[in-house]
Amino acid sequence: MRAVSVILCIPLVAPLAFAQGDRADIPWKVEIAKPELTYDQRFDLSVTIRIDGKTLVRRGGGNLETLVEIEDSQGHVYRDRQTQSPERIQREMRRIELVITHRALVTPGDYKVSVALDDRVDGAHNLRHAVVHAEIPKTDLLPNSWDGMPQVEILPKVAEPEAFFRPELAGHLHLPVENQAPVRMEVIARLPPWAGRGYFISRAALSALVPQLKALSEITLRNGEINVTLIDSIHSEAIEVTRHGQRLSWNLLRPGLVDPYSNVVDVRHYDPLHRAGSTEITRAIAHCLAVQDTARVVVVYLGVYTHEFAKPSGWRPPVFERHVEKTYVIDDFPEVDMGGEPTGPLFRRAPWNLQESGHGVSIEDILRALHPRVFSVRHPAQFRDALAAIIEDLSRI
Repeated sequence: MRAVSVILCIPLVAPLAFAQGDRADIPWKVEIAKPELTYDQRFDLSVTIRIDGKTLVRRGGGNLETLVEIEDSQGHVYRDRQTQSPERIQREMRRIELVITHRALVTPGDYKVSVALDDRVDGAHNLRHAVVHAEIPKTDLLPNSWDGMPQVEILPKVAEPEAFFRPELAGHLHLPVENQAPVRMEVIARLPPWAGRGYFISRAALSALVPQLKALSEITLRNGEINVTLIDSIHSEAIEVTRHGQRLSWNLLRPGLVDPYSNVVDVRHYDPLHRAGSTEITRAIAHCLAVQDTARVVVVYLGVYTHEFAKPSGWRPPVFERHVEKTYVIDDFPEVDMGGEPTGPLFRRAPWNLQESGHGVSIEDILRALHPRVFSVRHPAQFRDALAAIIEDLSRI
């Protein structure tokens, strides 16, 4: 049975008072992490509670409830409560430890955090307090992006990949663009196609790509629209997600991400000469440019920029008939810890060295004619800088 999460995002009358001080009737470890900037362009405030399995055995299990309270600078208090079922506690007693996690997204500022643990069987009670600070990035270029956003939003436990999009959040980024001429921004995102240890890299790539898509879609053009297309090169598909300026939602994005890990192909069974993904990307761009309108077209490509595909027979660099005002590449591959292997961008080039053998073509080759501005993104702060640069450029159109 899974933990039940009860979420109250309203001011409460009686928060856990700091004056009570810390207390630990049950041995535990509590980590209240410093809020970190996420690809959502919010700050992730996480609380992790650990109880040793031997402690649970000595106590004979129990019926545990955890409560986290976050108080913002206005004195509003937000609670997240989880009840650990006796069945789960009995199961975790046989393991090293019981781990309970609470998370919230916050905006810049100071927060008082209180963490409580209660055993409903014998009345044992733990309490821990801390003050944390979510710091605005230095030389931040988007200081108003949090205008009108809730200071705190509790994150319920949901399955992936929905957890990457977070449709339950009420807040949206404030990213206005004061463009004078009409603009049609076409965002083309390439789903992670393969990896040597597929699940881990595919998951890491999606956990960055999906919130970046969401953030890009929250740009508000004064005059124009934003459309989103997904490229699934394994299944040779270009998936239209939004058209005619529809607002990106989870219901629209989800069909393109159904069973996302089916896009993973074990590198040991991957034959590059039979996996051509360049065609889908070229067709997607050409399709976007074929729309008959007077808007200035802007293309944003999101994905690993230097990955190589097999070169189709007779392949030539594409020539796009319509003028593209701006092209941006968010060369996105987050840093991944692969357990003993070097941490950092992985598989920047296919290991078969296709270009030297004359069989490869990269996304660089496809987009070269559009003279793209390339942003290398390995963590959320770099994506924030790219977002600011794109907004600044678009404001001049």
